[in-house]
Amino acid sequence: TYYNTPMGVLVVNSAFRVHPISAGHQTEVPITRHPTNPLIMFASANTSRGGSFSTGWYVTTDGGTSWFGNDTLFSSAGTPVFNFGDPGPLIDRNGRFINSYITTSGQMGASWSTNNGVNWSTTVTIPGSTSSSDKNFSATDDAPSSAFYGRSYTVYTEFAGANLYRLVGSYTTNGGVSWSSEALISPAAVAGSNYFHQGADVKCGPNGEVYVVWT
Repeated sequence: TYYNTPMGVLVVNSAFRVHPISAGHQTEVPITRHPTNPLIMFASANTSRGGSFSTGWYVTTDGGTSWFGNDTLFSSAGTPVFNFGDPGPLIDRNGRFINSYITTSGQMGASWSTNNGVNWSTTVTIPGSTSSSDKNFSATDDAPSSAFYGRSYTVYTEFAGANLYRLVGSYTTNGGVSWSSEALISPAAVAGSNYFHQGADVKCGPNGEVYVVWT
C-alpha cells in the first residue's frame, strides 16, 4: 500500500507470519532494536508447545525482510528454558540479547544470549522477587553520554509481599548474568482506593534517566 504524505510516498508492505506455527499460540509480542545497528531487531511472544509454556525469540538481521527463531528458548545443551511468559526483550550496547519473563516459580527472571538468540542462558532470578511477580518490560541505557551507559533495566508489579500492588525494578550491569535486588518504584496507592499498579513500561533518557509509566 502506498501513502502520499508531506514526507513523500510511504510504502507499507503486506503483513506476513514471522514464525509460522501449526499449533499453540503466540501472544503479547513486544519488539526491540539493536542500539547501533537498526537492521537487527529482536521480538518475543508468549508461546505454548505441547502444553509447555515459554517465550519465543524471533530475529531479523536485515531490517525485517527475513526472520529466524523459535517458539522456545534453548540452552547451549539443547535444553528448553520454559517459563510462564510475559516477555521483555532488549538488546544491550554489546549486542547481547536479554529476555525477561515470569519464571516457572512465578518470580521475575531473565535469560541472555550472545549469538542472536540461538542459545540462551539458564534462568537468572531477580533477587527479592516474590512468587507473584507480573507484567514486566525491559529497556537498556544505550546513550554513550550516560553515566550508566550499558545498564539494562526490568520493571514489573508485585502481587505479594511487602511491595504488594506496586511497581518494582531491577538492573544488570553485566548483560543479564546477575541482577540487583528489586527496588520500589511506584508510590503507595491511596488508602481504600483498591488501586494497583500494573502494565509498566520503561525507557532510558540520554543522561542516565529512567522513565517508567503504568496504569
